[in-house]
Amino acid sequence: MTFATKKYSGPVRKSIQVISSDAEAARYRLQVSALVGSAPPTIGLNPETGIDFDRFPVDENQSATLELTNFSAEPMQIQIIGTPPDFLAAELSSGIIQPRETIELVVRTAEQPPLGRFSGAVTLLLDEARNTRLTIPISGVSMMK
Repeated sequence: MTFATKKYSGPVRKSIQVISSDAEAARYRLQVSALVGSAPPTIGLNPETGIDFDRFPVDENQSATLELTNFSAEPMQIQIIGTPPDFLAAELSSGIIQPRETIELVVRTAEQPPLGRFSGAVTLLLDEARNTRLTIPISGVSMMK
């Protein structure tokens, strides 16, 4: 079954009326809805593997940057919805990425991390209407000087 959406884009609703020989329910209406005209968001990451602090002295503040590029045809609203462990802080340079433009996600050590290997993630909401999420892994090793 297909529907002609003509020039409509965004949320579209159609109805289908079913007529049957059932005496109790001779007519039945089905409602169909869809998000038309927009492709899922496409985003590029640099570095592609996430954020790796590698090895660093536990008593020195660190920061790492990840670039996010919008390869979609439309502007993309983006927000942080899942935060890294308590000893890290994450911040976006902008809440909107225009097509073919790049913003930065900066992750900093906010307080002294635990000694040794750590891992976590930052989760971004890329498309609220579709609930599209992106989880970026974070890892590193803090050590004594």
